[in-house]
Amino acid sequence: MDSFNLPFLPCINLFSASFLDADETELFEPTVNGFNKEWVTQCPEGSTISITIDERHDVVRDSKRGFSTLASNLWNANPKSYHRLEGYDFLDLDEFLVPGPNRPRSRPFFSVFQEFVEDPDRKWGRMVRAIHCADAGDGNLRVSISCATVTSTAVRRYFTQNPERSHTPTERFALELKKLDELYYSLRTRKNMKSLVLLQCQHAALNIFTKFLELVAMTYTKNRSRDFDARLSGLRRWQLEAIMSDSQLYREISDSGNELITTIESLLDLVVGITEQDNTGFHQEAELLILDKALRGCCKDIKLRLTRLSDGLDHSLKFLSITRELNQSSNVHNLTLLATIFLPLSLAAGVLSMQSRFKDLGSLLYDFFGVVILLAAIVLLLLGIMFVFANVKELESRILKYKAYRQFERRVVLSMLVLILITFGAIVLASFIVGMFKDVVLGATILGYGTIVLVFGPIVIWIIAPGIQQIVRRLKEGYRGLSHIIGQQFNANKKEKRNDVEKDLGTRQGGARPGNRLDNGNQASELQVLDPPDADNTTKH
Repeated sequence: MDSFNLPFLPCINLFSASFLDADETELFEPTVNGFNKEWVTQCPEGSTISITIDERHDVVRDSKRGFSTLASNLWNANPKSYHRLEGYDFLDLDEFLVPGPNRPRSRPFFSVFQEFVEDPDRKWGRMVRAIHCADAGDGNLRVSISCATVTSTAVRRYFTQNPERSHTPTERFALELKKLDELYYSLRTRKNMKSLVLLQCQHAALNIFTKFLELVAMTYTKNRSRDFDARLSGLRRWQLEAIMSDSQLYREISDSGNELITTIESLLDLVVGITEQDNTGFHQEAELLILDKALRGCCKDIKLRLTRLSDGLDHSLKFLSITRELNQSSNVHNLTLLATIFLPLSLAAGVLSMQSRFKDLGSLLYDFFGVVILLAAIVLLLLGIMFVFANVKELESRILKYKAYRQFERRVVLSMLVLILITFGAIVLASFIVGMFKDVVLGATILGYGTIVLVFGPIVIWIIAPGIQQIVRRLKEGYRGLSHIIGQQFNANKKEKRNDVEKDLGTRQGGARPGNRLDNGNQASELQVLDPPDADNTTKH
């Protein structure tokens, strides 16, 4: 069972508060096995950079965002000044994104019914990283990075039960940061070393964020866009709630991505300016120019992806609203038509049916209010039926995206409903015909028993259907077994008859000489029949 399939309340976002001000309750703190990794990388001029990555959530909570904090970190040696780097990442790629042969596959209709009362299962979180650079003396640099993960309450509960998996995003960031050492090694100098380290951290976060957007598009956005297809249904309540939830989620992702892009572009301008003043050489400037173009191209790609997220929601909401307005105008037209026909008719019938003054009705007032209450009960019953029908339509609009349901199961259900309605209409017609022309009691009996059969018949069939299916399967197995036994007996009798015929032929034609060869030297495939002894004697004489 997927451990992330935990219930979410409708209209409640994955993140309990806005990521702009991370609360203490938002930061997940693993209980055991705290993550800590450290390595040292070299610079061409001989200086070293010591990088330490851990999960100190108190440091992350006190960090500050923005390029101003990052710039002050370049020239200010304040040990409490931490730059906050935020992004999004999937929590456990191996467990939730790679399909395995032993993983259970849920039926799509059941998952749709679950999402009808719950939020979709989101398997990612917001990653917060606090970065601090400090001089270690002799031109060396010490970089401290503290990481934390902002998740939902249900995911935090899961990670509390599985603490070894709570460090996966931090491990992925450390691996990505270490892979970029080779790229940034030849670009480092004593003057731009600190700014390049900060750019390297931003670059690692950018790579992870790019992969996150690709996976979101494949595993989440694609499936959600099928729910918002205006060709299948109009705008429903659950669709509006889902679009509002996704809009808030995409806005938070876009804000995080735009801030990351802005910081990277500002850092690139700063690094290029420092390198130009340092006069490091044409080769290093050329490599830095290539890195600048590559990072700016990645930033443009992320901007395009973020724009597509919000534009897709706006497009779906627009056409769903148009479809809903068309349906509402059609319903209003039908109601206007019914009111035009029945309102004058009901008023005329009410006026013409009153043959006495209202004050002279006496005990007939009881019958009058009884009819009113009866009609009110019928109206309430119809309202209940309309409520159930509306919820069924809501649920059906979520599974209309499946082609198998539209082509087979929906047609079967509609055919059964039409058949039931036609049968009920025939019973009502027969009941009134019999009641008017022959016997009222017999007509009422036909109507009562027919209604009972139509109402409870499908329920009984649904209850006994598994038993009937089991009986049919056992009958098929018995028939196959009996056919197999009869076939074996028939083959045995046929083989026995063939053996009897061969024995009769051997007795009449004589003994056989097995092992004799034909003229071409091959083993004889048929029995060589010996001549009788009398024939040999006759030949000699």
